[in-house]
Amino acid sequence: GTVQSFLFEGYWRDIGTIRAFYDAHMDLVKADPPFHFNDPEWPFYTHPRYLPGSSLNAVRINRSIVSEGSMLEECTVESSIIGVRTSMTRATVRRSLVMGVDPYPPAGPAGAPPLGVGEGSLIEDAIVDKNARIGRNVRITNKSGLAEAEGKGWAIRDGIVVVTKNAVIPDGTVI
Repeated sequence: GTVQSFLFEGYWRDIGTIRAFYDAHMDLVKADPPFHFNDPEWPFYTHPRYLPGSSLNAVRINRSIVSEGSMLEECTVESSIIGVRTSMTRATVRRSLVMGVDPYPPAGPAGAPPLGVGEGSLIEDAIVDKNARIGRNVRITNKSGLAEAEGKGWAIRDGIVVVTKNAVIPDGTVI
């Protein structure tokens, strides 16, 4: 058969590592992102979820994307992506991807924090996978600057803290 090629000159990024996956999401919240979801020349269509709009009360959001169905109360969100059905109260998220919550998430263990990000918590430079239960006054910042580490419900890969799917991070935890 005939072999043909197509020279693509648009945005493309390999997301085969944690760092690359993180960087691709952070590209979306740059002051001048490499592409826009609302570009009429290159439309994006998503699977409809029929969720309500996000509920935002006394929230400061800068260069971020907040997905539908989220409930944020007195939060600060900077250069981050907040996934569907995320719930946060009096928390701060910077340079992070919070993937949100499935339609029917698994029940947490007895005494676990509720789904979402708990009051007084700080998340920086992290990926929080779906259905995470992050307690109150949790610090997820990789303050020690570790390249690799792991603990119950989390890991650090390439300097990025990853909270695993369905993880429970108890009140007061420091990562």
